[in-house]
Order: sequence, then C-alpha cells, then structure tokens
Amino acid sequence: MTEKLLLRLSGEHPSLPGLEAQRLFSSIDPTSRLETLGERLAVVTTSLDAVKAERVCRRLALTREASRVVSYGAVKAELTPSLLEEVRERSFLVRARNLGPSGSHAERLLGDRILQQARQRGVNTAVSVSRPNVVILLSRAGGGQMLSVLLRKHKRSTYRRKAGGKPFRHPVGIDPVVARVMVNLAGVLSGESVFDPFCGTGSILVEAGIVGARIFGMDCDQSMIKGARQNLAKLQPRMALLVRGNALRSPAIFNRSFDHIVTDPPYGRSSPMMMDAGGLFSKFPSIAHDLLSHNGTVCFASPSTVDLSDVLSRAGLDHEAFVYQRVHGGLGRHLYVARKR
Repeated sequence: MTEKLLLRLSGEHPSLPGLEAQRLFSSIDPTSRLETLGERLAVVTTSLDAVKAERVCRRLALTREASRVVSYGAVKAELTPSLLEEVRERSFLVRARNLGPSGSHAERLLGDRILQQARQRGVNTAVSVSRPNVVILLSRAGGGQMLSVLLRKHKRSTYRRKAGGKPFRHPVGIDPVVARVMVNLAGVLSGESVFDPFCGTGSILVEAGIVGARIFGMDCDQSMIKGARQNLAKLQPRMALLVRGNALRSPAIFNRSFDHIVTDPPYGRSSPMMMDAGGLFSKFPSIAHDLLSHNGTVCFASPSTVDLSDVLSRAGLDHEAFVYQRVHGGLGRHLYVARKR
C-alpha cells in the first residue's frame, strides 16, 4: 500500500526544497518517488504509512505544508468515502491553494458539498473556521485538482527562536535552516553517527542531534568548542563528543568511522587554520572518504568558485547531488552530497 503526500515547497530556491524532500524520503524508503508539479508543489509517493510519513515531513526545513492526498484529477460531484470518513465526528475547514481569485468560491462549494453528502450518509460533521479538527486542501496540480488532508504546517519561527536562543554566537555561524537542510540531504537517520570536522558554533550538530543522531564534532579553536558545547547542551537532547583538533592534520582523532559527515568548512574566514579554498578542498574529500563507513555520505559547503566534481571522484566518492545557493549579492556557495563507494 502506498501513500501520496502533497508538499507545498518554499520558494526561496528553485531546486533545493524538492531535493531535500526527495533525499530524506529516499533515505528512509528507497522506493519513494517525488514528482514536481509546478507552483511550488510536489507529490511524494511512499510505502511509509501516514504516521511515519508525517514524521518525515516534520523534519523538512524547506517544506511549508504537507498533506495526505485523498483524490487527484477532476474533483467529482460524488466525493470519495475516504474523504467523508476524515470528517466523521470532527469539524473541518476547506482551504484553497493556488486557485487565484476563484479560491474562496471553490472553498464554499466544496464545503457545502461535504456537508450535504455527509448528512446523506449519516456522517456527523460541521464547519469550523477558528479551530477545525481537519483541514481539507483543494489545490490546482498539473492539469487537474487535488484534494488532500493537512498533516502539518511548517513553522519557520522555530528556526528563528533556535538562532536567537543560542547562548554562544559567532558571525560565521551557519543558519539553522541551512544546517537542517544539509543534515537531510545527507540522509541522516536516528541512531546513526554524524561528524562535523569544522563544527564552529555547533549548528549542524544541533540539527543532527534533534533528529536523533549520535554527534561528534571537531574544531581547531578552543573557544568554538566551548561555545558549541553550550549551544548543544541547550538546544538538542543528545550527548555530544567534541574535541579540539585540526581536521586536515588529525582527522582520525575519534579512532572510529562515521555514517555521515556534514560540515561547512571555514573557507575564506578568519580562523587559526584558514587556508585558501583550493588548498582546503584538495585535501578534504580524501579525508572524508577515510573517515566514512561503507556507503556513508558526506554533505558539505564550498565557495561557488570551486568545482569539486573531479576531486570527489578521485577521492573514491560518488557525487550524488549538487546545488548552487546564493548567499547575498554576488556571493554564492555550492552544496555537495557524495557517497563512499
């Protein structure tokens, strides 16, 4: 049995929201498929049940809204029994998505139809504008329309509170949203190990810890290690192992391998170990390969002036995903995802 989920994606990047969802779902369910529908919509087909699928959606940083699809195509006059069961003994509200000026009219028509057919079938329900138990979404998708039941809405304020709630901050700290996206791109699952060899203030490790990973960090600056410990202690529930060290000189300090490496190296920044981007990234892929477990993944950021496709291949890493992300003005970065052969 399969579930179809409708995702309303963030518009802040043309491809990254869909890629985040696709990689996270496929890491948990390799049979899952994602189809983009335009208008910032995507449909995920998965063998996960509705409860597990909702948990996956809860992790996504660039998905604004997730709902479970009830019907796809033209909305028929006779509503499906499954839709009427959704509202049995519960209040509901219909909301239109990307239908333009006709959205309000469509909401009223569908709401009236649900009430009428529910009464005909002896289903007890009512409309609630302020506190509905069920929100039914009517969306334009491709050439037809889609009915879906809202699972969750993403609260961007969660990440704003997280950023503002750090006991220790630094100007070069990575944004919590980007950190979560990188963790999801790597396909990090609960119980797996994640290493950030340039952990800084600990933003990436915070997000990995929140999703249940075992977290390990390194930085050459002792003040960063101290600050990262403070942030991790406050913002996530997992125990973290952090050490001071130079990832390019003593990467195997933990004497173990890792399921994932997720990091934002200190290229172009004021740092005791700062080197030019070319020197840093000529070494880092080989180090990541040696530290990863078999089939492990690495997700990292690099300046947009560096192309690392050949370097990754020579290091024994299969390049799986690549995204250009504008930071501000003419400054951008690349996000790479690769897997150990």
